[in-house]
Amino acid sequence: MARATYAPTGHLLLQQAARLTPGRLGGGVTNLMAAPFDADRLELTGAPLPVVPDSGFSAWASDGTLVYAAGAGVDVAETLRTLVWLDRDGREEPVQAAPRAYGTPRISPSGDRVAVEVSSADGPTVVVVHDLARGASNALTFDGWSVNPLWSPDGRRVVFTSIEDDVVGLFRKAADGTGRAEPLTAAASTSMQTASAWVSTADSLLVTQAAGMTDADIHRLPLADGRGSEPLIATASVEVLAVVSPDGRWIAYQSNESGRWAVYVRPFPNVEDGKWQVSPGGGFSPVWSPVGRELFFLAAGPDGRAMMAVEYAGDPTFTPSRPQRLFALPSRVDVGGILRQWDVTPDGRRFLMIKDDDGAAGNDSRESLSELVYVGNWFTELVERVPLP
Repeated sequence: MARATYAPTGHLLLQQAARLTPGRLGGGVTNLMAAPFDADRLELTGAPLPVVPDSGFSAWASDGTLVYAAGAGVDVAETLRTLVWLDRDGREEPVQAAPRAYGTPRISPSGDRVAVEVSSADGPTVVVVHDLARGASNALTFDGWSVNPLWSPDGRRVVFTSIEDDVVGLFRKAADGTGRAEPLTAAASTSMQTASAWVSTADSLLVTQAAGMTDADIHRLPLADGRGSEPLIATASVEVLAVVSPDGRWIAYQSNESGRWAVYVRPFPNVEDGKWQVSPGGGFSPVWSPVGRELFFLAAGPDGRAMMAVEYAGDPTFTPSRPQRLFALPSRVDVGGILRQWDVTPDGRRFLMIKDDDGAAGNDSRESLSELVYVGNWFTELVERVPLP
C-alpha cells in the first residue's frame, strides 16, 4: 500500500497497489482503500475496504470533494528495474543486483550497502539491504507495506515507513535484520510520515508529514521524549525531502511555492532567518555532497532531464553559485517526485539510480487512457460504505 492519510471522517485512506509502478506514490493502477481508524490509539479498528477501485490516482479535499482517474492511467503488470551507477560525467555502470521492482535506494554511510524498497504486482512492498561487494540481499521486512528507507548515521539501523501490527508510522530496525522493528511514532500525528534526514546530533529526524493527499510539510521528530513531531517548515505550499548539510548549518528541501518544483535552502535550525532558491529553472530531490561544499539536485526542462550541482560558501551566510549541469539523465532513469529515487556515494563521485529494464522478463507496461471523475460530498458516501464502529 502507499499514500496513507487520515480523513476527518475517522478513516485511514490508503492506496493499494493493484498494478503499481514501484517506487512511486500514485503511479500505476491502484485501489483507494478506507479503514476505520482510532486516532487516539493510532490503530485500525476495521479491515480496509475498497472505495475507488482500479484508478490511476485519486485526491480529496477537506470539503469532501474527490477527484480520481477512472480506469488505469498506466497498466503495469510488474516493472522490473535495475540499479545503476552514474559518475559525474554520466558514464553508466550496472550494479551487481538482479532486476527487481526497486524504489528509493539509499547508500549506507560506509558506502558498502544499499537499503532499497522492493515491490511486487500482487504482493508486499518490503525493504531489503543489498551488499554491494557480495551482490546479495537481506530482507528487513517481509509482509505488508514498507517504503523509503533511511540509514542511521552509524550505519547500524535503518528507518522506514511501514504498516506494522495495524499501526502506520515510522519504524527502526537493525540493518542486519535481527530483532523486531521498533516504532518511532507511537505518540505522533496520525498523518503519514516519511523520514528524509537525520539531524547531526542523531537525536531527531526530519520527516515529510502528509496533511491530506494534496499537501505536505517538513517536521522535526525528536526520538527521546515521545512528544511527536514539531512543524519546522509548514506553509500553504508543499514542502518535502528536507536534508541537512554535513556541517549541520543548512537545510535544503523541495517546494512548489513558485508554482513548480524548486529547491530551496534555509538556515538550520533557525529556518526563518533566510531562504534562497538554488534552482532558478526548477528542480527537485536535493542531496548534499557528503564531502566539500556542493548541493546536487535533479532538473527537468526543455533541454531534458539532468543532474545539477551547486557549489556554495557558508560563512558568514549561504552564498550559492550558478547551477552547473553535470550530465543528462538516461531516458529510462526514474527521477521520482515526492520520494527521492537516487542517492550519492560518501565520496560524492558516483550516483546510484534506478532504471527501467525494458528487456527484463516480466515487464509489460502499457499506456491506457483514463477519465477524470469528480465527486462532491464524497465523505457522506465514505461513511455509508465503510461504517465506523
